[in-house]
Amino acid sequence: MRIKEHRLNFFQKVHLTMKRIVDQTFFAGLTSQLITLLILFLLLLAAGSKGFEQIKGESAIKAAESSYFEKGTIWSIVHATDPGYLSGDYNQGHQTLFWFGLIVTLAGWFLLSGFIMTIFINFYQSHLNEIEGGLVRYYFWKGHRLILGWNLMGASVVHQLFTGNSHPVVILSLSPPKLVREDIAIMISDSDNPHKMKKKRVIIYQGSFDSSGELKYHNFNKIETIVILEDTIGTNQNVKNIQTIIKINDLIDESKGKEKISCYVHLPDFRTYDILQDVDLNIVNKINFHPFNFFEDWARRLWSILPQIKDGKLENKKDIYNYVPLAYHPISRESEKNVHLVIIGFGQMGQALAAQAARICHYANGQKTKITVIDDRDSVKKMQIFSSHCFLNRIPDVEFELLNQSAEETATRDFLINLIQDEKQITTIVVCISDPDESISVALSLPQQVQDADIPILIRQETRCGLSDLVAKLMKDKKWKDIRFFGMLHECFGLDRRTDILPRQAHEIYRQSYGENSIPAWEELSESLRWSNRYQVDSYVELLRSAGYQFVPARETIENDAFDNEEEIEWLAEREHDRWVAEKLMAGWKQADLSGCTSDDERKSRRDNFRMLHTFIVPFNELDTIVAGTTRKDISVIKNLNTLMKIPGIELAIKKAD
Repeated sequence: MRIKEHRLNFFQKVHLTMKRIVDQTFFAGLTSQLITLLILFLLLLAAGSKGFEQIKGESAIKAAESSYFEKGTIWSIVHATDPGYLSGDYNQGHQTLFWFGLIVTLAGWFLLSGFIMTIFINFYQSHLNEIEGGLVRYYFWKGHRLILGWNLMGASVVHQLFTGNSHPVVILSLSPPKLVREDIAIMISDSDNPHKMKKKRVIIYQGSFDSSGELKYHNFNKIETIVILEDTIGTNQNVKNIQTIIKINDLIDESKGKEKISCYVHLPDFRTYDILQDVDLNIVNKINFHPFNFFEDWARRLWSILPQIKDGKLENKKDIYNYVPLAYHPISRESEKNVHLVIIGFGQMGQALAAQAARICHYANGQKTKITVIDDRDSVKKMQIFSSHCFLNRIPDVEFELLNQSAEETATRDFLINLIQDEKQITTIVVCISDPDESISVALSLPQQVQDADIPILIRQETRCGLSDLVAKLMKDKKWKDIRFFGMLHECFGLDRRTDILPRQAHEIYRQSYGENSIPAWEELSESLRWSNRYQVDSYVELLRSAGYQFVPARETIENDAFDNEEEIEWLAEREHDRWVAEKLMAGWKQADLSGCTSDDERKSRRDNFRMLHTFIVPFNELDTIVAGTTRKDISVIKNLNTLMKIPGIELAIKKAD
């Protein structure tokens, strides 16, 4: 085939050229289209005036004592704008002028009625497309909330923000606005009050939230709350989120007496998040910085969230979302049982669960908590990184084991069968593979003896949709006794500041006991010490239930009050100290060298915060030999638990289980 046949001919070139001119003229911006309309209208008036001159002739000038152009222009204007003048031309019997006037009238009607309407319709549609595409920007003089970035937690964040008030929510993300609206629509349909949710105002911008050019559109001095999520598009999300905080802090004006903006920042990498808990970002002094991590939030929810009170009663949840402690059987001081957590899949979720278990699993009988990891995908490297990061080898009553093999291998199946048959093991199996289909597949392939056993099996899934029906069928067909799902991406717990009610009050009680003036209030407390208080109260559910206590509504009459036995209080205080030691060791602290010290003050002086050396990372029974009266701190923590639980927002009481 000859190449010449594929070349454009002259008429094709002219056609494409004219098409380009027309498109650039008539489909450009509103200003260009209005200028084009004006030019065409002026040309119509000029043509009408010239035609009037040719048709009427010299006699019209003398009769009207005016120029042809002047009279012709007026004639063209009235005919182009008002078709009613055609009847006058027709009645005068001037057929040529009538038909010419009809042409001018039709042309005027097309320009002023048709073309101008098309221009404004095009403008409306173009502007609507810009709004729907997230390209239009607004400025808010009053309070609103801002979400930067979008992921599957985003819809849950919108729902939580609207729980408080109906002020607008602005979303800035690289995700397509259509996708964002679909996620919100699903949340609205699933919410308790869809009608109320639909009244709320959500404005979506498409753009990169770490761009200073985008941030300038927001009135940060009037914003109530900022939530920074990671965008599903892009990399280095942790760095991007931290850089954005710093930029926002610089955009906020200094104002005496103005409350700091609450800024919730999702840090998707668990290890980075864990490190930042011990870092105080003094450079963001104009905002309240609240970092949160999806994986740790779920780890805390599984085993550390207190029962909720609803209408004066403990809230009943569906079994598949009602998580039980790791020590779901009480462990007495004489018991030979130990908790054994099996984690299948050691990604970031698995690491978060292992870290949380290491913090809270310290029991009365002194038996080691065992954590077994089953993973054949770079598991050795993952375990090395995790162990070096969390200093797991230093925790005396926690034992980690890695099985570098798949869950389907015969050796793994034999291990699980033997484990559930060991009556001394209080076993929980967690399948936390990130892929939801693979997670279900691995759970279904567990040995039948494991599925039939009376042990919790937790399966990670991304959404709740259809899970209830799935569980009903699995329990009917497979006879699973205790299956639960966790890890749903559309549930965001990092914004729930109710989780800080108890840590805040626990710190306040500590201040009142040891001098308010010498200990900073919660608002002035460093983030690392806030987390120390959070981890302390995280352990209460596991500590108390494993010791045979239960939670009841505070208004109920309690016959057998908790903590009336000094010996029992002391061994609970010992468990609290074990938890504190594990927390310090996982954060990288070491025991200070106290050799040569002869007094309490001298031993106290060996503490070195910079080198992370502490004087009390020793067994509970040695504390008072270092500094007299030290054990009283842990004992007072236990004695204050009942008072602590009754505060507004918690409203629980502790009693011995029947």
